[in-house]
Amino acid sequence: MTHAKNHHYVPQLLLKNFSSNKGRLHVFDKLNTRPFPENQKNIASENYFYNFSEDGINHSMEEWLSQLETKAAPIIDEIVSSKNLDSINSATKSELSFFFAVQMARTKMPQEKIKRLVKRFRELLTENGQEISNLDEKLKDFVTEPTENDLKAGTAKAIRVDAPMYAPYLENKIWMLIERSQETPFIIGDHPVARKNEIDKDWSDFPGLMKIGVEFYIPLSPDLCLAMWCPSIVQGVINQFAPEKEWIVDRTFKVANILSGSKNSSKIVNALQVYWSERFLFSKNDDFGDLAEKINNLPYMRHGPRPKLNIERDE
Repeated sequence: MTHAKNHHYVPQLLLKNFSSNKGRLHVFDKLNTRPFPENQKNIASENYFYNFSEDGINHSMEEWLSQLETKAAPIIDEIVSSKNLDSINSATKSELSFFFAVQMARTKMPQEKIKRLVKRFRELLTENGQEISNLDEKLKDFVTEPTENDLKAGTAKAIRVDAPMYAPYLENKIWMLIERSQETPFIIGDHPVARKNEIDKDWSDFPGLMKIGVEFYIPLSPDLCLAMWCPSIVQGVINQFAPEKEWIVDRTFKVANILSGSKNSSKIVNALQVYWSERFLFSKNDDFGDLAEKINNLPYMRHGPRPKLNIERDE
């Protein structure tokens, strides 16, 4: 069997909807703040990204991920072509929930997050007068810079262990489609399952997957975005607008499963893609606006989100 060399951490089944008929799309590089055209086959990928060794044995997640994509592709294609969720039943919703849970674990952003955590922890220890060489062995292992193989093995573990645990939380959300506004088509980033939480205003950094109020947004095409909302959002609308007509609001959210996107909602979805992407953003029509200027004014946006780590020093 011939094994693929170029491993995509954003599946081509998602990228194709943002590409031209010839497979070309527009890419924005946040690190260098520049746009450029590229073929979808050559972007959001690295050679042997899912290959790693463990206990002297070589492993690869690529074939398993390809099989997962094969199952998800016709479901997503049907949503995009029909522009509704009528084809989603309990089985296909479960399959897509798992697919998107895996997608959260399989990109470069979690690896970069780990690298940053280790680096920052070492910096803080040094700033507080702690010699790394004097740490006990367990703690020293924690602050040792991970190798490329360590990071790949960590990605595989997250796919195998974390994704099955997180998938039910996606499945139990209320799923809606959001249509683009006329002025603002959706873009997609290299960590496409973006999230925020308006209840505790925790959409920066890393809002917990299981917190009350967390929302997920996954652009499926320039015209459609899949939203997964915590049921508490529906309850909030009921409490605010129609407490005496709870069943009407609840039924509206669950049955009328597509919302017309306002200019503001499209911008929010795109802003989330910009924030959560590690480096690259993708568009069908070079719809990046003044993104370069914004990133130049906010240097932390040149990369994906990083967790904060602070250590209080005893005086």
